[in-house]
Amino acid sequence: MKTCSKCGEGREATKFTKGRATCKVCVALYSKAYRARQDPEKVSAYNRAYRAAHPELAASGAARSTAWQKANPERAYARSKAWMAANPERHRVNHRAGAMRYRAKAPEKVKAHNIANYAIKRGYLVRQPCEVCGATVKIHAHHDDYTKPLDVRWLCPKCHKQHHREEKLNG
Repeated sequence: MKTCSKCGEGREATKFTKGRATCKVCVALYSKAYRARQDPEKVSAYNRAYRAAHPELAASGAARSTAWQKANPERAYARSKAWMAANPERHRVNHRAGAMRYRAKAPEKVKAHNIANYAIKRGYLVRQPCEVCGATVKIHAHHDDYTKPLDVRWLCPKCHKQHHREEKLNG
């Protein structure tokens, strides 16, 4: 049990930053108050100058993370699977939030997907082998034009992904 030098409360040693007599709660409160006192224009100017002086660090954390994931796909997949297994509730909430954002952002795509899925379920559309490689497992119905929901191309996941990569590159 340690006593915080700021608030005077006794807390477990794990509630203190290593080598400090101030608890993590007080440090967080002090940091928040310090940031609130700063001039936002001055901070922005400093950040711009720092990024200009250190271009290797200019990429956002998300961009660096994406680069690492591309360089280490197996480790990234394993890490992602482990996180999902350890945090099923947060994963479910995040997944649902992402689905809701997609539905709000692209209602015409969602409508086309729903119509195609209904047609498959009712037997109006019948899944065909992949048009590229001939695979017959887990075939996707790809829409080239979302205004024609029953006009689909049948692609396996690998060919579907490749098709979208080429589409992205060609604009």
